[in-house]
Amino acid sequence: MSILIKPAYDADASAYFTTAGVTNTAGRQQISRFVTGVKDLGLYSSMVCWPLRSTQNAGTGLLAYSLGGLTTANATLSGGSWTTDGFSLSSAQYANATIPSQSQDLSLMVVASGDGTTYSSFPHFLGVQSNATYVANQFVIASNGVATDYSSFVRNSLNAGAIGGPITNSLSGSTAFTCLASSLKLNNLLTNKNYLTGSSSSVSAPTTGTSTLDRMQLNGRWTGALTLANPMKVAFPAIFAPAIFSTMDQVYSLYKTTLGQGLGLP
Repeated sequence: MSILIKPAYDADASAYFTTAGVTNTAGRQQISRFVTGVKDLGLYSSMVCWPLRSTQNAGTGLLAYSLGGLTTANATLSGGSWTTDGFSLSSAQYANATIPSQSQDLSLMVVASGDGTTYSSFPHFLGVQSNATYVANQFVIASNGVATDYSSFVRNSLNAGAIGGPITNSLSGSTAFTCLASSLKLNNLLTNKNYLTGSSSSVSAPTTGTSTLDRMQLNGRWTGALTLANPMKVAFPAIFAPAIFSTMDQVYSLYKTTLGQGLGLP
């Protein structure tokens, strides 16, 4: 006689399965191991993230459910498509979520792939942006929709609409999935890391302006002329408050072996 033993899932992961309607067994195991690992790092209550692979979220419809103890911030999707590798965004398609106002330092993390096309004018992926205008390859934390609220961040010289430090050629010319991370030190430094190349950079930020952030927006890719370019595929955006840049390597290693299995991450 055989005995069927159900896998033991983390309680918070199980609650997420119910909310998001996750039924895929492998997806459930990956999520549960990721949540357990984040808790072991002491970061679960500081994190809100959006697993965007179809087996790790709703997988259908235009709502992406959030995971993490920082807040519940389900993201509204304006369009795009679910795939087993992530959510595919193009044209004016975006995901938008509201988070409780954060005046503390933040860390951002996003796992995504490009489309193999080189956009030399727009090599940036991470940053903050005013008024939710579309900017190429941006993972966006927006603040009240008012441009002057962002004066505590470095302005990207390649695009007047984007504010944030660049990671040079982050996805240009490559279809490989990679992880990009940024630590927003509100009155000090903006530190970036590109896990595809292993490169890091820091830039000084002005010390004036309002630093409260209250929204996440993830945009599809545009070219410089705001014409439609090929889509980008996003597997995982996350916010950590307060900033955890010194721990990001551990979070990335955890992601690769759990939620990111099969993506071929470097």
